[in-house]
Amino acid sequence: MPAMLEVKSLTKHFPITRGFPKRTVGWLTAVDGVDFTVQAGETVGLVGESGCGKSTLGKTILGLYKPTAGTVCFQGQVISGVSKSAARQVRRELQYVYQDPGASLNPWWTVGWSLREPLRVHTRLSPQEITARVEEMITAVGLTPDHLQRYPHEFSGGQQRRLALARILVLQPRLVIFDEPTAGLDVSVQATILQLLQELKERFALTYLFISHDLGIVRLMCDRVTVMYLGHIMETGPTEAIFQAPAHPYTQALLAAVPKPEIGPWQGTLLQGEPPRPDALPSGCRFRLRCSYAQDDPCAQREPTLHEVAPGQMVACHVASRTFDLVPGRAAQQ
Repeated sequence: MPAMLEVKSLTKHFPITRGFPKRTVGWLTAVDGVDFTVQAGETVGLVGESGCGKSTLGKTILGLYKPTAGTVCFQGQVISGVSKSAARQVRRELQYVYQDPGASLNPWWTVGWSLREPLRVHTRLSPQEITARVEEMITAVGLTPDHLQRYPHEFSGGQQRRLALARILVLQPRLVIFDEPTAGLDVSVQATILQLLQELKERFALTYLFISHDLGIVRLMCDRVTVMYLGHIMETGPTEAIFQAPAHPYTQALLAAVPKPEIGPWQGTLLQGEPPRPDALPSGCRFRLRCSYAQDDPCAQREPTLHEVAPGQMVACHVASRTFDLVPGRAAQQ
């Protein structure tokens, strides 16, 4: 059975321009040769430091950014580089929930108008059918039809996220891309939103691509995890395999940085320094300048490719087989 979403060698570069008239003096590498799949019914987590290319990858998959190279296949069809009319048809089933849900709602429109607009654009439903669909979805996310008469600024952050969910659910999508869905929320509100996401997934048979920097939430929500660094996938595999036995030094450093009050101080080696500039990537492994295990050969000479180190667990590292114990006792502590 083909994957619902298949990304092949996806690359997105942004030009760096200067002067007047503007001239291109370089290229910023945001996404660099990414390959991964999402199966129907899965929740796949996409994690990494700020600036690693997570959000750019999600927006390139959706078609908000035109890929520099590579392809995106959705339900067996290539959707990258298609015409505007074909893209409009795809976006009914492939939706994106932004990090700031309030920004996706027109402040001059009532919530009801904002929820009806996608149906007017993408469907041929009658006004009565549109009203029924909107009321069904506003109820599904835990609000009431009375809320449809209000404006976005009248809702709290948690309620705005519910509204953003209702707005994309009216189109009955198959795959939803979430960009930091719990950022800026109180812990209690986060728990409510995450529970709602699980309930909606089961009720409407949804598939999720979950972009987040919160590893605790990723472990709770996701079936598989993909770790990105400077636009490149460093490690991918089943969630528990990644958290119990991370193979890449970068993954291990990310996990070591997660506070664990019950076990005392942080365990393992924390990341040092800042990532290199994306317009001036180092030779070989792009993580080697921050890696305690890097070697001149092969780390500085050749960029590592993904290879399997455990069933379903892939890692792009020349010395991954030597780094399983970078965080001693991690499996026991988890």
